[in-house]
Amino acid sequence: MRKTLPLFLLFFTIYANAQIKGKVTALDGTPLAEVSVYIEDSTIGTSTNEEGKYELNTLKKGNFTIIFQALGYQSKSAKIKITKEIQKLNIQLLTETTEIPDVLTRSKKPINPAVAIIKMASKNRELNGSIMKQHTLDFYSKGYIRLDTNKDTFLGQKLKDIDPQLFSDSLKRNLIYLSETVSKISVQKPSKMKEEITASKVSGNNKGFSFNSGIAVHFDFYKSEANSLIRLISPLAPIAPSYYNFVLEGSFKDANDHIIYKISATPKRSSEPVIDGHIYIVDKSWAIYAVDAKISGSSINYPMVDSFELQQNFIYNDSSNSWSKNNQSLFFKGKILVFDFSSKFNYVYSNYHAVDTFPKNTFNQELILFDKESNKRDNAYWESIRPIPLTMDEKYNYEYKESLLENKSTKVYLDSTDQLSNRFTLLKLIKGYEHKNSFKGTKWSYRGLLSTFAFNAVQGFNVTTGVAYITEASDTEKTEAGILLNYGIAENKPRFSAYVSHLFNKVNFNKFNLSGGMTVEQFGQDKAPIKNLINSIGSSWFGENFARFYQKDYIKFEYEQYAFTGIKINTSLEYANRIPLFNSMLRSPFIKDKYFESNNPMDGSDFIDPGFEQNNILKVKLGMDIVFDKKIVSYPNKRIYIPSSDYPVLSLNYEKGFSSSLSKYDFDFLSASTKYSRTISNFGRLNIGMDAGKFFDGNEVAFMDYKHFNANQSFVGSNTIYDNQFNLLPYYDNSTNTSYFQAHIEHDFKGYILNKIPLLNQLKYSIVIGSHQLYIPDKKPYHEISIGLNNFGFGKFRVFRIDYFRSYQGGFQDQGVVIGIKFLDLIQK
Repeated sequence: MRKTLPLFLLFFTIYANAQIKGKVTALDGTPLAEVSVYIEDSTIGTSTNEEGKYELNTLKKGNFTIIFQALGYQSKSAKIKITKEIQKLNIQLLTETTEIPDVLTRSKKPINPAVAIIKMASKNRELNGSIMKQHTLDFYSKGYIRLDTNKDTFLGQKLKDIDPQLFSDSLKRNLIYLSETVSKISVQKPSKMKEEITASKVSGNNKGFSFNSGIAVHFDFYKSEANSLIRLISPLAPIAPSYYNFVLEGSFKDANDHIIYKISATPKRSSEPVIDGHIYIVDKSWAIYAVDAKISGSSINYPMVDSFELQQNFIYNDSSNSWSKNNQSLFFKGKILVFDFSSKFNYVYSNYHAVDTFPKNTFNQELILFDKESNKRDNAYWESIRPIPLTMDEKYNYEYKESLLENKSTKVYLDSTDQLSNRFTLLKLIKGYEHKNSFKGTKWSYRGLLSTFAFNAVQGFNVTTGVAYITEASDTEKTEAGILLNYGIAENKPRFSAYVSHLFNKVNFNKFNLSGGMTVEQFGQDKAPIKNLINSIGSSWFGENFARFYQKDYIKFEYEQYAFTGIKINTSLEYANRIPLFNSMLRSPFIKDKYFESNNPMDGSDFIDPGFEQNNILKVKLGMDIVFDKKIVSYPNKRIYIPSSDYPVLSLNYEKGFSSSLSKYDFDFLSASTKYSRTISNFGRLNIGMDAGKFFDGNEVAFMDYKHFNANQSFVGSNTIYDNQFNLLPYYDNSTNTSYFQAHIEHDFKGYILNKIPLLNQLKYSIVIGSHQLYIPDKKPYHEISIGLNNFGFGKFRVFRIDYFRSYQGGFQDQGVVIGIKFLDLIQK
């Protein structure tokens, strides 16, 4: 496929030799946007911008018939003879008048004519959607994001101190992102696509890559799901009559005398992933002529967006008797925190070419490929290739930010922007502080006290703070080194640790980390099963010291990388001295009548025996994550790996503890786990997590090396999905040194049930059901079942889920309500 790139550029060089430029307006002079402008009997076309201007590049000089097609206006054709490099053609369009056609049905029983048309379009959707089963096309996109706010501060802090480059002047505040993309897309229906991006431009960033690719914005209304990412139900889907009300509003003729039916498609339930607007169907062929609709943000789980406005226009090719998508626009607006924003992206699809056979490796794991020179195209290139002219605002934004680029790489400019963000305040002493040197690509950071302040029965109130030095020598290579200090007030003991890590590149993400020192560790194998914040609140305010701790003096080396596209390996070697710890506090300072349990994880009433003997040990770990059918977005200097939702993720791990000072603590441990997440049609999303493991020669393994499970004895949950979590299981009661199997199944109906119940569908909640099992030898199986409400909250603030759980182990054990706070994992360890 890479061999096609020079031909592609040559094509556009020839293509730019002759151009038609002009402006399309209504009779009153109002500029018309999103007008399809194309050469008759071809797929060569473009679209007008918000000022009504267009540029149509032609293959050669000569005579052409140009078609102008816009929703709400009469199509118009114009003949033109091109004798020079740039030919101007301005057009005025008349308002479309629709007629009410005869009822279209062969049935003797009267039925809704709109439903009859939709049924015919649905019946022929496979045919119309695959007329060019294998083809290539040229793609262009242009889009912006505008920040619509007059605020100067946020949470008491000046916006320019948060991000000087974003909030330093009114122009940047107005238009914070502007970009363009040129690519060639290869399609093999029904589902294979490959995109090669030849040009990418981001305003104010001469090294940036735009994110508005053709694959990312693919909407195909011939499929039951017009967009698989948001599970948008097409009006032509067989199940569409259960989701839409259809009304025939009229008909009109296009420039080729095709009769076009204008059909209103309105949701039966607005909370479901459907459009609200119009779909235009061509008589006899039953192909799509256009789509003009809104999509509610909340209905597709984008609560920060009020609505998406989507428009598609198709053009007719007489030689192939087919309709192909010519342009698409997507406008949306919403709010993030207190900041209102709006965004608009325009897309042009042209030069469709049928392909008999693609090269063998065309449709491989590489989904999107950026050419090495894609972000280095000069202004002359963009002037010659850009099918949608820039508006005055966009020109000004490009020019303004390009003038800044001349200074942005200089030390004086970078130092001036750093000076704003490097300002020190007392608030930063608490929340954290960063000092950047953008010219050198370095940064010093200080870990604030607020985010690390904690409480436990062993240390009392404690804090972890420290400093780190980060350097990024290039866009992909990164080195970080830091020193941490943990201090417990009750035990009056500081502990120091340090680390250094280096990321070699972002292609296979090979990274090493070297760390060591003295730390207070929670009993747990891979990560602390009890969140620090939950344990701190439980201990200080409720007198429940859930977590148990030990001291680890260690040095550890870790390494990871992608060995192949779908295989990531990780390994570590650690030497550790594990030392028992005891409670330094008898009770919480706020709960005087309740004493803490001991720090023994196996017996909370034993204040003498710590649960293990002090020991040192060497531990080696080998791990492999396998993602089947993983897709790749390839940039010149990095990759983004996208797992497929069709296959589970498989993890294999082997751990060996050896050369312990107490030989009984040596062990071998082998485990395998998998996670699977998939949306099932419109019935919601299924999440499955399974994990199995076995110890070899580990009958007397130290308790910190046991397999510990993600349990919960509080009423607070912190995970968005409980695919590896028990919510009524006591923390350490089922920890094992033998073997185990756990399975978690959870299904979120995503509104499938509640959206069909009047009044309840306005709440925009979704029902979640779950089942969780744990099997350990010599113990009765443990089970949890749950039912709850997800997307709980109000307005755009829906960060909660509430679940009712019941547990069984040889009979009923417990029940309770768990309040899930989805953002907790972002602010706690």
